[in-house]
Amino acid sequence: QSPTPPQIDLVDLPEVLAAASKLYPSLEDWQGITFVEADFRVISLAKRYGLIVLSNFLHVYGENEAEELLCKAASLLQEGGLLLIHDYFPDRQVPSLAKGALYDLAMMLNTYNGRCHTSSTLRRWLQKCSLPKGQMLDLSTDSSLLITVRGTPRVSDIILSALTAARPFAATAKTFRHGNPP
Repeated sequence: QSPTPPQIDLVDLPEVLAAASKLYPSLEDWQGITFVEADFRVISLAKRYGLIVLSNFLHVYGENEAEELLCKAASLLQEGGLLLIHDYFPDRQVPSLAKGALYDLAMMLNTYNGRCHTSSTLRRWLQKCSLPKGQMLDLSTDSSLLITVRGTPRVSDIILSALTAARPFAATAKTFRHGNPP
């Protein structure tokens, strides 16, 4: 008997979910996943989640909106829940620094007020969102993954250590605590 798949709410704009369905048309690919067609900026969610992923999301918004959306995501985490933020951070030491700068330029040209935010800016926002601990993983794709946990440091340390060990694609991993950046 196969294990029960996790129950996942995939929140995105209707056209993005439609595109995802075209890319992966098999219903088996979507088992356990509920599409929630909505704009995250305005949707009200009562549910709390064990995992929230913001991938290539915050850079579409300027500083005020991005901070507000990050705190909204943080408020939806249950105790012990993980928040994963995947993006380009121009202040990270990744193989191609030019890619992040070019991506930032693309955000300036193709969005209303988007930009690539620095990891230090996100760390400051995380403090305001009551998520003071995280792990930064620089990926071979020139992007980075920031992992934070709502919970006690003991549980967080275990989870973050396990995630770091399970990420062979990460070029480097550095733990930070607010006030003590790597």
